[in-house]
Amino acid sequence: GNGSRLLEWVEQRAHDAGMPELRLYTNARMTRNISLYAAHGYLETSRHPNPRRADITQVNMAKPLS
Repeated sequence: GNGSRLLEWVEQRAHDAGMPELRLYTNARMTRNISLYAAHGYLETSRHPNPRRADITQVNMAKPLS
């Protein structure tokens, strides 16, 4: 529940500030995070090795704000 509440809080602040989109990234191994973000409307935009740690695959996600 805390993750969902935090996302909702951030999304409302970004919307109020007139931001058109939110972006985030996570580790590909964090499948529960990816599922949570997808359930909140975030779409995966790319996957690639993390620039600081090549052993980690970074998943980039974005959500348009209306």
